Amino acid sequence: MKKTALVTLISFIFLLISSAVAWALKFLELTNGWAVLGTGAALLAVSGIIAFAVRKAPKLSVISLILNAVAMGLCIRAWYILRGLDNSFLTMFLVCLACMAYLWLFYLISFIPFVERHFTAFFIGYLLLSGVAYILVVILTETTFVSTFGYYMIIQIGFLFALCAEAETFSRLLRNLTISTFSVFVVAIIIAVICLAGDGLDLDFDFDASFDGAGKGKKRSLKNEHVIMD
Repeated sequence: MKKTALVTLISFIFLLISSAVAWALKFLELTNGWAVLGTGAALLAVSGIIAFAVRKAPKLSVISLILNAVAMGLCIRAWYILRGLDNSFLTMFLVCLACMAYLWLFYLISFIPFVERHFTAFFIGYLLLSGVAYILVVILTETTFVSTFGYYMIIQIGFLFALCAEAETFSRLLRNLTISTFSVFVVAIIIAVICLAGDGLDLDFDFDASFDGAGKGKKRSLKNEHVIMD
């Protein structure tokens, strides 16, 4: 099965679980955003311990993958509580679809011969342009879903790294994807920093995250991307 198809499916399920958790929690009428954020961080810590414990059994990484999705949902709900925001499940579903489009745009552009020959530069440039485009959207629009999209994009960038990493078997790919989802820690930190800064930040503003070391080593290509379903 194509690696891109698997990454798309798993990333969509991940974001959908996160959205469902964030949306469902509003019915509990929680008011302490910091407690919700702390719960998400604690769940990430537990997930990290599990991921380390099952490192020799990659398929069991799915446990951490699911826990991280739930933790992401908790972080988003904490953000909504602390900033007085909210979104319908339909809106969050559409944001998930937008993230899938972002991943596939990257995939399709990577097939251009010139881009393939300069894949590392393209990867870095794609992330930088994503950040610039996101900042412009934040400045020029007033919506309640832009910050959610920004946080989801951080997770999606992690999935892009997993897409580009070597993985000839499904187990290896699943492990890579699980590790990438610990970028939820970045989301939790950004939420904490922005909220600790107080009401001085009036913009619904988030920073797109990138990771060092993209594309280091041998040239990457997504054309030979079949994954053995072990």
